[in-house]
Amino acid sequence: MTTENTQEVEQNVEQEVEQEAVLDTGVVSKFIEARGYGFITPDGKQPMEADIFVHHTEAPAGIKEGMKVTYNLGESEHNKQDVVAINVKIIETEEVEETDATESE
Repeated sequence: MTTENTQEVEQNVEQEVEQEAVLDTGVVSKFIEARGYGFITPDGKQPMEADIFVHHTEAPAGIKEGMKVTYNLGESEHNKQDVVAINVKIIETEEVEETDATESE
């Protein structure tokens, strides 16, 4: 491996670590599979703050309303002023939350 290739690999690893370190969390408030998009309500959302748009290409298969997710914030391809969710990953499903609720009763 050349020095140039080594430096490129190191830069890619650093970028991935930076992206993973800045993960936000939230709950899928709506996901319309037929249309290919949905919205995430960020944890700690303020009253007049908007939900975050997520396109199906950035969401894992099987994502549904009520699931707890992690994500990064990115720019919209259509409007650079809009913020969108990217690299969305499911961390809790609604079934897990229901199980936790019944255990505490």
